[in-house]
Amino acid sequence: MRMYQQLPKMTSPHDIFNGPEEILEANEERHEGSPLLSAAAMRCGGCGAKVGASVVARVLNDVRKRSAMRRENISDLPTCLFASGQLIDYDDAAVIILPVKGGGAQVQTIGKIAAVHAMSDCFAMGVDAQTALALAVVPYSFEESITEATLTAMLSGACDALEEDGCQLVGGHTSEGAEMALGLSVTGLLDNPETILRKKGGKVLDKIVLTKAIGTGALFAADMRAECQGAHVAQALTSMIKSNRPASKIARKFPKHIRACTDVTGFGLCGHLLEMLVANDSDSSLPSIGAVLNLNSIPFLKGAVEAS
Repeated sequence: MRMYQQLPKMTSPHDIFNGPEEILEANEERHEGSPLLSAAAMRCGGCGAKVGASVVARVLNDVRKRSAMRRENISDLPTCLFASGQLIDYDDAAVIILPVKGGGAQVQTIGKIAAVHAMSDCFAMGVDAQTALALAVVPYSFEESITEATLTAMLSGACDALEEDGCQLVGGHTSEGAEMALGLSVTGLLDNPETILRKKGGKVLDKIVLTKAIGTGALFAADMRAECQGAHVAQALTSMIKSNRPASKIARKFPKHIRACTDVTGFGLCGHLLEMLVANDSDSSLPSIGAVLNLNSIPFLKGAVEAS
């Protein structure tokens, strides 16, 4: 390993790149990293800076054990999920039973929020989520046990939310980075393509229905400035881990009355509503429409209006 730890001095970036000074300085700051990490022996992870295989193996083993224990206490999970860790057939999807020993409650909550958020894209289209692939990033740590506990808690929260909605984690990628992050790519199945819900399709005089109170963005922006009450943050977190699957199932019962649908996430209510209005313009068979919002009729989370 000496050849990887005692590296020759590299040519200065200024000698090989003539880009703007601010870009060079930003890159130098980004790669400088922690002095302690720079002085430490080379960290050996998998390809693409993945978390080490042994850590991942232990985490997934813990997740499987925890999931098995949860299934014993939840009687309404699909019976086909009660297999013990091997690949099984579930409708048209290949499903692997993955699931952990508890970690930090906050990290678990992050996992749940990420999973609920990812599945909402399927539910907004009237589709049941079937499988998920995860991209998990854990912060750098000298202690392998900290990396393991963080990844365990994050995937535990994600698997809890996925399984409660009949979706299974079937794979993914892990990495170490400056900040903790979790993203999931979810696949859903639909029997009849004609029943799929899209952003386009709204008509004049249609009503706008929100299935959750809004305002999480304003609340968390205020919280970062220490200007938000803890109770309001807690309420927002509770809302964010609440699945949209029940609302989706109800929507599917009224195919003639619910003509368009989307989920309200990063762009906010106005941003996603605008997407729905513009979507009609791409189809000559649909009318161009506008929308009127009555602020007094919009359900806001407590503290959201004040935070905005």
